[in-house]
Amino acid sequence: MSTFMKVVKTILLLISGLAIIIIGQLLGEIAYSVVPIPSLPDIVYILVAVVAVLAMNRWVLKIPLEEFGLGKLHLNWWWVVLGLAMPWALNFTMAMIFAGNITFNPNTSFMTIYMAVIAAFSAGMVEELIFRSYMFSTIRRDFGLIAATIIPSVFFAATHLLNGSLNFTSTIMLLVAGTIVGVTFTLIRLATGNIWTAVIMHTLWDTFVADSNIANENALVAIKDATANPGMLLSGGQYGIETSLPGMLVFAIPMIIIFVSLKNRGMIGTNNLK
Repeated sequence: MSTFMKVVKTILLLISGLAIIIIGQLLGEIAYSVVPIPSLPDIVYILVAVVAVLAMNRWVLKIPLEEFGLGKLHLNWWWVVLGLAMPWALNFTMAMIFAGNITFNPNTSFMTIYMAVIAAFSAGMVEELIFRSYMFSTIRRDFGLIAATIIPSVFFAATHLLNGSLNFTSTIMLLVAGTIVGVTFTLIRLATGNIWTAVIMHTLWDTFVADSNIANENALVAIKDATANPGMLLSGGQYGIETSLPGMLVFAIPMIIIFVSLKNRGMIGTNNLK
């Protein structure tokens, strides 16, 4: 396949990935309007994404499931500890910066917890499936590891612009922070051999990171009674604390450590960039 055709293929890949996300969310809302069952939109969203991606792989891409990042889960509990530590490290840091209090949802019933976890899992599952399986695996075959890491990560960040209107500064902060998050989850996928650990860590993040403007309205945790206004760089601007400088560092530090570990293990280098 020529380079031009590979570029066209990649563009179509990005468009189809975004279409799966939008259609899945739309069908979820339609299903809920017909049958108003709690969390039904999230369940439909997951089902649409899984069926669409597996169908595309089976009949178009034909990439082995192991290479596609859908092999067996071999979970090292260190990743779970890291997945829990990251949102809480940011929560406590931001509570100090805002001079506020970390509180749980005042209506933390079983249903509230269930809805929050399902919403977080649907985001983690679909986004890892689309960006770190569907896009990563395909682009890696055509353009190598670097392109497969950067392109889906930047696109992953850009899709979060659909969450709400942002000013220019907040948009740049979201694109930078989102790309760092995307690269981190990609390195986790490389380190573990599949997307499942990244799905778990993504779910833990979305479940426990504090509620912040438009970013994570279903979170169980919030920072209340804040008295300080630290400015956009420390607060995260319009999107919320996930795009703040501390939020970026919470992902950037593990990203660097995982990258160095992979490089020392020979999993990233000039001989295996593809």
